[in-house]
Amino acid sequence: MSKHLKIKQTSGKILSFTPTGEYYFTKGLKAYHRGDLNKAKKYLERAYHLEPLEPLIACQLAMVHTEIGQYQSSNELLHLILEQLDDHMTECYYFLANNYAYLGHFREAFQNAQKYVEIEPNGDFRDDAEELLEIISLELGLDDTDLEEEDELIRQQDEARLCLEAGEFEKAIDLLNEVIDSHPDYWSAYNNLALAHFYLGNVKRANQVLETVLEKNPGNLHALCNSLIFAHYQKDFHQVHNLFDTLKNIHPMLLEHRYKLGATFALIGKYELAYQWLRKLQKQGFDGDGAFFYWLSVSAYYTGKKEFAKDMWKRVIELSPERKGQEPWIQDERMLVNDPVMIERIWKSEEDPQRLFALFLLTVSDDKKLWLTKRTLRLSPLSADEQQYFTYCLSEQWEAGASNQLSISVAHQVALNLFEWEGKIITWKNSGLFLTWFTAFLELKGKPLQDANAMAGALFYFWKKLRGESVTQKDAADVAGVSVYSLRKYTQEIKKVLL
Repeated sequence: MSKHLKIKQTSGKILSFTPTGEYYFTKGLKAYHRGDLNKAKKYLERAYHLEPLEPLIACQLAMVHTEIGQYQSSNELLHLILEQLDDHMTECYYFLANNYAYLGHFREAFQNAQKYVEIEPNGDFRDDAEELLEIISLELGLDDTDLEEEDELIRQQDEARLCLEAGEFEKAIDLLNEVIDSHPDYWSAYNNLALAHFYLGNVKRANQVLETVLEKNPGNLHALCNSLIFAHYQKDFHQVHNLFDTLKNIHPMLLEHRYKLGATFALIGKYELAYQWLRKLQKQGFDGDGAFFYWLSVSAYYTGKKEFAKDMWKRVIELSPERKGQEPWIQDERMLVNDPVMIERIWKSEEDPQRLFALFLLTVSDDKKLWLTKRTLRLSPLSADEQQYFTYCLSEQWEAGASNQLSISVAHQVALNLFEWEGKIITWKNSGLFLTWFTAFLELKGKPLQDANAMAGALFYFWKKLRGESVTQKDAADVAGVSVYSLRKYTQEIKKVLL
């Protein structure tokens, strides 16, 4: 009986067996030597799934990926081996060099081949590595000048990143466009370019850049994550749902990709998944920056691990002292009503739903300091809805309008109902309820939906369900004091524009 099968026999009984990673590894090797790469890949993937910490299995799977032309997948496995599983498997440097050469990334190919020769001067692949170095240096004409050009590319990318961090978005766009013109397949530059456009408010252009990346480089994780972030800020719930469903099933191998995934989940409020990814990285000794520990602390706090969150916040302050005062347990409970600084910050977001939310906060605030905020807001160009709302903030009287349509006055009453049901408390924790309402209002205004109670109840129900909380339509109807029929009708209208 094969040693790879875990079989136990007793008198008169045959028990089932569970194949091990070694069993599938052996079958994969046999298929590989027969030249049946599809079967080899299938068996080795099963082996890797069963024994993800075994470097030999990961390495052989990488070889199969190379054979079938999946060089990037092969590289992810090879980097995983060297960074996490076994840094003594130095032959992986040579395999990386070969893959990078096939991909046309000759600098990386040169560096990995050179590293292999330095570490293993008598290694099995020394002659092959030296031949590859010679080909790159001579036959392809890649000399010191070319390497200096790639150094310049990295320098430009770093300079653009610093511009993004400093808020110099137009300068970053110029730099990134230069990089893309000279290196049209440098996807990192595209992703940063999309961010720069988004920060400037050029949302359409930002999405176009990401669409270009995903069209030419399908599955690009950074582009998918940035698309999800953009959709989240735009309150495009349908797109958020679709992208989240895609990303939650992705299990990247590179540490950088795991970090990006975890931070993205934290940013959109999917704290359980965020904590899983970021905590696993931290346990593995990931050398994170201040942003990494910020999102780890935030996700830990919102998943109930408050002491751990406070421990991680100490690292945040060590690495990013400017974040002092931004602790989630402080921000979470900060009252937005009667806070002129926060109201003005929300207003300056330039997003229509947030500006309406800022005006609503003014109407329910009574701090005299807010008169300064009101004068400040008046300096900004106002939409028709904002002008009418702002006039109400000053006079507390609505202008006459159509009585059978959803207008800004009805929108205000809906928000007031929500405010009452939230105990007249608005913090960052429940601000999403009001932002969701004003997002829906901008899509529904002008329609014959003037029942503020039914609309507030429907929004309350929609928001609770969106957050995965337990609530029935009858519960929400009882809170709103309307019939279930009315609540269901208004809920359908909200779903049409938000999902």
